[in-house]
Amino acid sequence: MYTSNGYTIYVELVYNNDWTVILRVFSIAGSTMQAQAKIQSTLEYETSLRELMVTYDLMYKEYEAKGGAYIKCLQKRVKNTWRMLIAFMLLYLIVAISMAVYPIYLYVVHNEKTLVMQFLVPGINHNTDRGHEILTVLHVIALGMGAFGHFGCDMFLFINIANLPLLTDLFKVKINEFNELVVQSNKNEQIRDMFWELLAWHQKYSGVVTEGNFNVILKITTFLGAAILVNTKLFCFIRWAHLFRESQTFLDTTYMGFEKLGGDYKKVMLDGIRAIRKTITILMLVYIACLVTFTGFPAVYYAFYNKRILILQFLLPFVDKNTTIGYWLLCGVHSVCLNFGGLGNFVGDAFFLTFIGNVPLLKDILACKFKHLNRLMDRKAPEKATRAQLRKAMVNIILWHKKYLSLQFRVRRIYFGVIAAQILSSFFSVLSSMYCLLTGDWPAAPVYLIFSLLTLYLYCGLGTIVEKSNDDCVTIIYTECRWYDLPISEQHFLLLMLRMSQTTSSLSVAGMMPLNVNTALQLTKAAYSMGMMLMTNEDYYAVLDDFMGAIYSNLLWYQLPVTEQKLVILMVAKSQKERALTVMSILPLSMATALQLTKGIYSFSMMLFTYLE
Repeated sequence: MYTSNGYTIYVELVYNNDWTVILRVFSIAGSTMQAQAKIQSTLEYETSLRELMVTYDLMYKEYEAKGGAYIKCLQKRVKNTWRMLIAFMLLYLIVAISMAVYPIYLYVVHNEKTLVMQFLVPGINHNTDRGHEILTVLHVIALGMGAFGHFGCDMFLFINIANLPLLTDLFKVKINEFNELVVQSNKNEQIRDMFWELLAWHQKYSGVVTEGNFNVILKITTFLGAAILVNTKLFCFIRWAHLFRESQTFLDTTYMGFEKLGGDYKKVMLDGIRAIRKTITILMLVYIACLVTFTGFPAVYYAFYNKRILILQFLLPFVDKNTTIGYWLLCGVHSVCLNFGGLGNFVGDAFFLTFIGNVPLLKDILACKFKHLNRLMDRKAPEKATRAQLRKAMVNIILWHKKYLSLQFRVRRIYFGVIAAQILSSFFSVLSSMYCLLTGDWPAAPVYLIFSLLTLYLYCGLGTIVEKSNDDCVTIIYTECRWYDLPISEQHFLLLMLRMSQTTSSLSVAGMMPLNVNTALQLTKAAYSMGMMLMTNEDYYAVLDDFMGAIYSNLLWYQLPVTEQKLVILMVAKSQKERALTVMSILPLSMATALQLTKGIYSFSMMLFTYLE
């Protein structure tokens, strides 16, 4: 599905120049990511899910045998759950059938071709009748399988959540039985035994509600950003191949042409080459060190602590990570993926660094050209330059400045998506790895945190170099050139050139913020603040009023001995801090959160619509 989505974006952008395809594809890709997350969570917590289902089965069997008020609670919960399952099934059927039938209706009745789902398949031309029909069949099959899978996973979650109120109802019945025993009997031993049963039930309820560790989502996020980044770089390189060739040809011509001139031109070129080679060498060493550390860290950790950890945070179907063969097979696959990904990212970063590293060189060549112009205007020269020579030199400078701006324009166009993906993925990787480091949930988090920070500051540092080069251009035009000795017409040229230099756009992150070190600092501060918020909200607990109210209002706690009263206080305190369901430990999973997210989506959609218009 991801491959088809990438192919769809490529076709629409390259052949139709339709950028809205990204939004259309993402509307369906979100469902794919959702399915992947459900499969990953199911595989990760397979044992916990089995234990949870066994707990519910034993509970139903135990309290069905007791009869009375218990069986009424069970029947009420089963009836409500069944009704909700039917309602959800009908909703899924209506949505899936509507999505499948509506495009077919448009095609049959109005002869209007509309895809069921927003993805294409290589080798099938959707513009032809036969190709459209084949794609429609494939889309309907994918839609049916996806809807069935989502319904199954959602209902599995729904059944587990829908049975939580049953625990509260059973607890109330137990409290009523306990109260009857307290009022009718003076046998402290029997009261104490039943009270311990209440405590055990409360512990079981807390275990069911709080089971599970969702930090795996954050661990997956750290590597998911790198995967998205590789695909973004590959897509941009293919999409803007002609701009790459133009930029590379321009740089080759520049080096070959100015090398022959010698003097200051050759000196600035040698300095530029040395700086670029040194930076690429450092980048290569960083990648090698990170790859070796990532690959070797699990083995070292296993040798010291006798505990298995994975290199990358993804599992494979039918491969059990808990067995020796499965673990080493996963490590081998992870190692291959890591090395290929590291090589691809390094090549992409080296290309970017080569283009950006040559921006200061072009600026230095501009300064050399102004020095040449000054020598032509030197009054002490044996032969004074003519007006035509000055004009030719000035035109040469202006043309070179236009080439300087043209290279920056091509770099901005090529790397617009790459920079956005790089900075955003680095930000979320820093946030996720920082959180995992603070919680101690992932031993390899410090290594990936350092790597994420290095890549973040590398890209932002290169953006700062471009900013500084643009500022230096303004300074060079005003200070290096003896503009006051130029004829009036050439001064007008220089004034226009100065104004263009003052308004030159630098690199940006998706057009929202400048790409510079200050942005990296702000993002680092934001990641740290969000990490602290996650740490605070990791223990975000909602007050479960129903359960706590049952303890305080229904239980005759004031007739209990002092020892049992202290235990009641402990139960109430624990219920006040009972863990609620959250969205990645950041937001409570509630209707209020849904309303806030809907408002946020609407506001962002209006902003995006205004921007596109």
